[in-house]
Amino acid sequence: MMPAIAEEFNGQHFYGAGFYSYLLASLVSLILAGAYTDQRGPQKPFLVGILVFIVGLMVAAQANSMPMLILGRALQGFGGGAIQSVVFASVNIAYGEDQRRRAISYLTTAWVLPSLIAPALAGYVTSQWHWSYVFWGLTLPALLSSVFVYRRLGALSIDAKGGGRIDFSNLPKALRIAFGVAFLLASISFVNSYWVIPLCLFSLFIFWRPLLSLFPVDMLRAGKGLSAALSLKLLLVFTFFGAEAFIPLVLTDHYQYTAAAAGLVLTSGALSWTLASWIYDKVAVNFGDKTLLIMGFSFLGFGVLLLWLFLSVFQWAFMSYFVWSIAAFGMGLVYPMTMNLAMANTESGKEGKTSTAAGVVDALGFSLAAGIGGAILNIGDRMGYSVFEAMNGVWLVMALVSIVALYISMRRY
Repeated sequence: MMPAIAEEFNGQHFYGAGFYSYLLASLVSLILAGAYTDQRGPQKPFLVGILVFIVGLMVAAQANSMPMLILGRALQGFGGGAIQSVVFASVNIAYGEDQRRRAISYLTTAWVLPSLIAPALAGYVTSQWHWSYVFWGLTLPALLSSVFVYRRLGALSIDAKGGGRIDFSNLPKALRIAFGVAFLLASISFVNSYWVIPLCLFSLFIFWRPLLSLFPVDMLRAGKGLSAALSLKLLLVFTFFGAEAFIPLVLTDHYQYTAAAAGLVLTSGALSWTLASWIYDKVAVNFGDKTLLIMGFSFLGFGVLLLWLFLSVFQWAFMSYFVWSIAAFGMGLVYPMTMNLAMANTESGKEGKTSTAAGVVDALGFSLAAGIGGAILNIGDRMGYSVFEAMNGVWLVMALVSIVALYISMRRY
């Protein structure tokens, strides 16, 4: 929907913000929900999360400007972040080590039906009627999920009850991270003067230290165990979703694809992701971590490079249906693996903390990718380049990050 929304509100410069507003807001709720879940269980954080998410859908559906749309997306992110934290923490509470890998694999394949139907359906609704109907339509499944899931989480809340005061000491850190990263992305996107450097440094001052405090001390150098798993997860999310977010824009802006046709590219990726997740569940016990990581990141990087070749060099847009499935296959192999590696290296009683860190990694990776990609497009526009021409920079950044992840996989496993 985002290309159509940006065109209607003349808000192409806010294209990336439509994504990272959701994700940065989720950082705050991830911290809150993770802390509450560790002490009292997942039931109440889930209820709050789903209700705020539904409010965000309604705000976005009624948006008459990009700022209002971004507000709705932020509310969706706040609710979605709480739900994400609850989901992975619940897996660790409910299942033992032998079942955890399969449960996480099932979680990733829970994307199957939505990913197969939603992109094309949202594109069709946008093309035939209006994008606002997509947001309205999503409120019903959100309400249904709350009815089915809420009561079942009650048992986990009893089992996980820790008593005592809930530690919300990380909330100020989350607020600083969300504000600081948003300020950074806005600075590199919209500031067109020598002020951009001091503004970026100021934003780093705001969020850098609190961000590092949420992760293991050696995460920046991808230390072994939990640190390596979280580092690889960050690079994985940055590469895959950073590239995927801009595929519909290129197809609709330059190749004049309909929103529905562009959505089918994402559907092809969802099919491939699902296949890879199934393979991971079946063969993970027979292959070493290093082999699977190298295979996954190789598929991902190769897919992004092919996407650049066929969209920007040869201009064979129809090949995007095939090459994006290559990248998504790598994503499907590695994504559940990084989460399982992270949980396997988590101490008992700290499931919520690791779930929070993993959620922050997801939100941060996608936010930075969408923000940096949007900044590249905005800078290119100021320099006189079209969206199509500026996208060369986006593809290159994503491909380079996948190579870094491949190197870490070979060194740490």
